[in-house]
Amino acid sequence: MPNQEQLLREKYYLDHFQYLIDFIKAYYLNLLNLSELKFVNAIENLSLNAQCLLARLYNRQGMIFAVSKLKYPEINDMAECLLELERQGLIQYLKKPGDIDLSYLLKFKNCDELLALLKHFQVKLKNNHMNKTQLIEVVVRSHIDDEDIMSYLVSNDPAIILPFKEEYLTLRFLLFGNLKQNMTQFVIKELKGFEPLIFNKSHFCALFTSRQEIDEGFAIQKAYQHINIKNKEPMEVFVEFNQWRQQNSITTEFAKLTYGKLAIRLASYFEKLKLYQQAIAIYETTSLPPANKKRIKLYAKINRLDEAIQLSQTIIKESQHAEEIIFAKDFLAKIQQRNTLKATSLHLKQAEKLQLVLNSDVKPEDAVIAHLNSLDYQAYFAENYLWKGLFGLLFWDILFDKHAPYFHHPFQFLPTDLKQGKILHTRNLAIKQRLQILGEKTACVDIIRNHYNQYDQTPNGIVSWHPDLLFLIEKNINFLDRHQLETILVEMASDWRNNSIGFPDIMCWRNNEYCFIEVKSTFDKLSPYQLRWLTLFQKIGVNAKILHLI
Repeated sequence: MPNQEQLLREKYYLDHFQYLIDFIKAYYLNLLNLSELKFVNAIENLSLNAQCLLARLYNRQGMIFAVSKLKYPEINDMAECLLELERQGLIQYLKKPGDIDLSYLLKFKNCDELLALLKHFQVKLKNNHMNKTQLIEVVVRSHIDDEDIMSYLVSNDPAIILPFKEEYLTLRFLLFGNLKQNMTQFVIKELKGFEPLIFNKSHFCALFTSRQEIDEGFAIQKAYQHINIKNKEPMEVFVEFNQWRQQNSITTEFAKLTYGKLAIRLASYFEKLKLYQQAIAIYETTSLPPANKKRIKLYAKINRLDEAIQLSQTIIKESQHAEEIIFAKDFLAKIQQRNTLKATSLHLKQAEKLQLVLNSDVKPEDAVIAHLNSLDYQAYFAENYLWKGLFGLLFWDILFDKHAPYFHHPFQFLPTDLKQGKILHTRNLAIKQRLQILGEKTACVDIIRNHYNQYDQTPNGIVSWHPDLLFLIEKNINFLDRHQLETILVEMASDWRNNSIGFPDIMCWRNNEYCFIEVKSTFDKLSPYQLRWLTLFQKIGVNAKILHLI
């Protein structure tokens, strides 16, 4: 069976690398610093073979490469390519200890190479069955001078480093908007044979509009990698994080959002260790959910009750986040001893009960669907995909408009303004005009059908191409009135991240009678997101209920 490389075009990676460079030149050339400009310009002066080698090196993990292990059949005259890259300053041969941290170079070596080094310097081992970590420890603690170790290692097997690795990572960050994604995305595209919604570079716009946005965002993305909680004392991590905070500014919108995710991850780490003061200190640096909810819980836990009450009241007045609001109301009710049950638990307690014998291999939702079918209802599992499908297919041409400035790279599956909850402002007129068609059911269904037929199976972050999707959407439009549909769709658009989940599990109907059903088995809990939609459905007259199986 051919491997992945055999399935791809020869020098496919160079095309991907060139896409990156062309993208940067098209959208960010005026925002690059001198070092990044030097890197981009140097690449353009290379021969084809040297460009291939450079792309190979910079797309690999790590910082050090043994020259003897650089073997690519499509690259002719490796020695000449290396010389060309060295002349352009795009690679650097290791020569002295200052060129790179010696411990990093030692990690790059295997056990046999480390044993050969120790033997060369006549270092005797007490144990002949040491692993790599133990051998490195012996080298570090030995009497051997660092310069002698470096000289030995590079003379026996010359190695190179990539002096522009940081610049390359910055360019990649500018393309993807994060450091998680890499050029493998292009490989996956070719192997799976899918075409992104938008691939032509002329249809994108820059995600970042200032150097400050770039520097702040890149610094936070790197912090994810550098603030390592493994093999460190918790207080060491806390001090390291605070030092990073002092050294880096977080003023741009992108930086605040990205930082919030980092802060929540670290604060959760301290919370699990019951280091509540440290956890609170970090949660207090962001308002990204669920930071405020976590703060209330921890304030109460360490008897800072006034702060917990004050924050709860602020959330109820100002937050748009369903989980936070429900939690804050539950907390205040508990403090005032009005109710010992959470809102979600109370609704579940009051829910309609249904006694069914459940087999271990049958999902509760499937059991309820079978029960409804026995009562002559048509019933389908619908949950989130029905509503997301309705939203995506009704607004498809608006959401994925190639000329709208909300797509920034070819592997982005959601427009930025939807992801950030701003689409009702950025594309207010287009959304309003499309919502008006909800009053004309036939025209509305025609738009949805046309989008479905034209874009069926297109990769995206909204519509799941379920075989029952179109059928269920049409039923949904027929049962609900314009006001109900518009209210739900606007609510989804206002905060896509939180309002595109939590919909009832089942849609069912019999003749002109319909209902949306949230199924809960004996030990299931109702989530705040589910309660939010059930409450809204009840408010606008959409038939929905909880079925609690017993």
